[in-house]
Amino acid sequence: MRTKKSIVNLISNIISLFIISFGKFFLTKLFIQRLGSDINGLYQLFGQIVAYLNLAEGGVGTALTFALYKPLSEKNIFKINNILSTVRRVYINIGFAVLLMSIMLSPFLNNFINTNLGEKELGVLFILYTFKISIDYFTNISRFLLQADQKEYKLNCIITIFKSLDMILQFYLLISGYSLYFILIKEIIIILLTNEFIKIKVRKEYEWLNLKSKFKDYSCLKNTKYLVVHSLCSAIVYNTDYILLGKFQNLKDITLYSSYLMLMNFVLSIPLRAINSLGASLGNLITENDLKKLKQVFLELFTITFYIASICGVLIYYTVSDFIILWLGKDFVINKISVLMLVLIFVHSLTRQPVGILVNSSGLFKETRQSVLIEMILNFSISLLLVKKYGIEGVILGTLLAHLFSNFWYYPLVCYRKVLKDKMINYIKIYFENLIEFSCLFFLNEFIVNKYLNFELTIQNFIFKILILIVVNFTLQTVFYYLRWRSMREFINRIYKLILKVE
Repeated sequence: MRTKKSIVNLISNIISLFIISFGKFFLTKLFIQRLGSDINGLYQLFGQIVAYLNLAEGGVGTALTFALYKPLSEKNIFKINNILSTVRRVYINIGFAVLLMSIMLSPFLNNFINTNLGEKELGVLFILYTFKISIDYFTNISRFLLQADQKEYKLNCIITIFKSLDMILQFYLLISGYSLYFILIKEIIIILLTNEFIKIKVRKEYEWLNLKSKFKDYSCLKNTKYLVVHSLCSAIVYNTDYILLGKFQNLKDITLYSSYLMLMNFVLSIPLRAINSLGASLGNLITENDLKKLKQVFLELFTITFYIASICGVLIYYTVSDFIILWLGKDFVINKISVLMLVLIFVHSLTRQPVGILVNSSGLFKETRQSVLIEMILNFSISLLLVKKYGIEGVILGTLLAHLFSNFWYYPLVCYRKVLKDKMINYIKIYFENLIEFSCLFFLNEFIVNKYLNFELTIQNFIFKILILIVVNFTLQTVFYYLRWRSMREFINRIYKLILKVE
């Protein structure tokens, strides 16, 4: 049953992702054409600034999802209601705090954003953007119940419908020449409607749900003091780049950088959604204390993750700049060294997920705070040092080095010692065997691209190039991983048996 729910969640996640992402690629180009790359960069930068304001959340959502696993498996309705009611009150307070901070910050935005917009105009736009984000604190508490109960597919259905409506309206507003003000107001209305429909769905699904319980249960928040550290450091690591570029370079550089990240995050989000669909399953597996089964599932997940990361990483390196040229034009291309560093960050971001899921599902936030602190300090200091001279390349290098000297080794150490009760050396062997194979695949692709696929860039040639690289890399990796890794064979057999049961 657990596996079936994971598969259903995965399918719904991928369908939702493709529908929303396709619209985003189209609308981003239209956004830049109609409003300019500077306004697009400003819009992206707002998202990074608001991420700092969202630190007020302090990891409450993560702690809440973790806290709901056990009472859901035990069908402890009383405890579920108490936990959700308590966190709902906390979230409302956080929402007001975020709004208040945005109002206080708005007069000072011109001090660290290179833009021609006036102080008042910039402030109003920022407050509208922040209000859009803060709505979730007031209205979205119900969705955590569906996520923890492995019913994320029901969330995805509602979200996809309203996201599609949002994109249709945005297309109309952009074509009709409306400003960013109207686009933000439209997004506020759509989010309100989305959360209201989710609330209605949850009410029908869980008729016993009571979000106004008088009993308070703060047990799920006991780890948030450590999650605050995680949230702070993550915000700095993943949002500093845009802010530094906005301060020391220009808003167009943010558009250029965000275009690459948008494409790479799209590719990354497909396997990430697949892996995260298993998050609740692993959380439940941990509560069952079946260490042998947990190790088996972890190895299967790690193997398939590296298998996907190697194929996608190679494809991204040899096709992403071509796609950017066809999509936005030659003015939005970055150099190959920067692309290579982004690919390495991509591979790491994907391959760390199995370890991260086990660590977070086990509630080991205190044990990993040192790692995120080191990551934060390194990322900010290196990026700040290099951004003035090297621009985008400098901030990417800062992020890569921060990953390498922090969570790259620390999270696996905690996972193997605390969760899997195993030696770290076993993880190192598995990881570097996969890494060596990935390097060989990379050099093979270098030969293929330079020898056979080095031709004029057109849409037809680009599609042909992608198809050839997909076939070659998928074939090579599938054969190698099936022959080399027992965990890969076990994973394939698990999926095969599941398909037979469905039929």
